[in-house]
Amino acid sequence: MPDFPEGVLGEIVEKCDIKSYLNLRNVSHGLRIAIDQLTPPCTHITFFNMEVDCADVYVNRKLIVSSDSDVLQQKNSSLQMEMIETRVLGVLESLLRNPKLRLKEFRFYTSSGLEGAHFLCTKTVINLLNSLDHKIHVENCWIAAEPKDLMDILRCLKPGTLEQITIFGSFKNYDINEIAQMDQWKQAKHLELSVDDFPPMDHFLHFSTIEFSGSITLPDIVNLCKSVSKWPNFEHIEIDNEEGLNKEEVKRVLNLQPTASPEVYTIPNSNLFIQFERGNSEMLKICKN
Repeated sequence: MPDFPEGVLGEIVEKCDIKSYLNLRNVSHGLRIAIDQLTPPCTHITFFNMEVDCADVYVNRKLIVSSDSDVLQQKNSSLQMEMIETRVLGVLESLLRNPKLRLKEFRFYTSSGLEGAHFLCTKTVINLLNSLDHKIHVENCWIAAEPKDLMDILRCLKPGTLEQITIFGSFKNYDINEIAQMDQWKQAKHLELSVDDFPPMDHFLHFSTIEFSGSITLPDIVNLCKSVSKWPNFEHIEIDNEEGLNKEEVKRVLNLQPTASPEVYTIPNSNLFIQFERGNSEMLKICKN
C-alpha cells in the first residue's frame, strides 16, 4: 500500500464518487483496510427488487447495479440471479459493514411476498443486514415489504438517529401493533404510513408529523381530533382517504368554523384547524395552532 501522509487518504476518499470509492478499495488489500477505517462517501442507498429475478442498487441516487444488462445477456435465470446477487452484495456489503457509514436516506422496495422464490436477492440483502455487528446510522427510511421483512430491516437501523419512517404495504393492525413495539418506531419523530386501515391512535402519540394513506372512517377522524391536541409533540397529520371524504359531513360533525383562508376551518374549543385540499375530496390536514 502506498505511504500516504496523514489525512491525505481521507481527503481523497471525501472527493471520490461512489464508483471511484469502490474501485479504490479494490486496488490492494492494505489500501482496503485503510479505506474501511474512514467514513464512506455515501449518504443515500436504495435497494429495488420489485420485479421477478431483477434487482437494482442506487447509491447517492445514481444507479450502481442494474439487472437489465444481465437479463438481456443471460438465458440461464439461475446464473443471471447469481451474477446479480454477487454484484448487489459487492456494493452493499462494502458500505453497510462500515460502522462509520452515515445515511440520510435508506430505501428498500421489494415485492417478495408475491413470488418469494423469485426474490432471493431480497433475502440475501436482509441476511446481510442481520449479520452486521452494528446498527446502521440512518436518518430517514422508506420500506415497502412484507411485514416480516419490514421488521427484519427496521430492526437493523439505529434507534434514536432514525427520525422519519415511511412504510408501504398490505399491513393489518396486528402487524402495526408489533412494529410499534420496536425502539426504532418509538424514537422516530415523523411517520408516513400507507396501509389498509387506520391503526390504533395509541401508536402515534410521540410523532410530531404523520402522513396517512389508506382507509379511515369519519368516527376515526372525530376521535383523532379529540386526541391529537393532547399529544405532546403533535404538529400535523395529513390524511389521504382512499374511499373519499364527505366534506360537508365532516364540517357538520366537527362543527367546523370558516376562516379568512379558503378551505381552512377551526374546530371550536380546541387548538386545532383543518385544511381541505381544493379539488380533492380525499385529502385533509389537521394542524395544531
